[in-house]
Amino acid sequence: MTTSDIKVILPLYVSYYNEQENNCWTGEAAGKRIHQILSTEDYFSLILEKDDRTLGFAMGYFKQYDDIIGYTLEEIIIAYEYQNQCIGSTVL
Repeated sequence: MTTSDIKVILPLYVSYYNEQENNCWTGEAAGKRIHQILSTEDYFSLILEKDDRTLGFAMGYFKQYDDIIGYTLEEIIIAYEYQNQCIGSTVL
């Protein structure tokens, strides 16, 4: 995933958090949040698609420690209609 993909995942992000989590994200605020993660050094993010439909996405970044590299998962969102089908678990 790159910053050019923000427009693809932005509707899913806003929809999920506003409809399922009862938050009040705007497109502008969500776009900034996503951009911040994708601009982090050593980010690793992916989009899950099937038949030209976005099922979900995961975003995070690798962090260096003295003797190990860890991964911080910042967001994982699966579209509501695809939840409870082991998609999120498979991504993890």
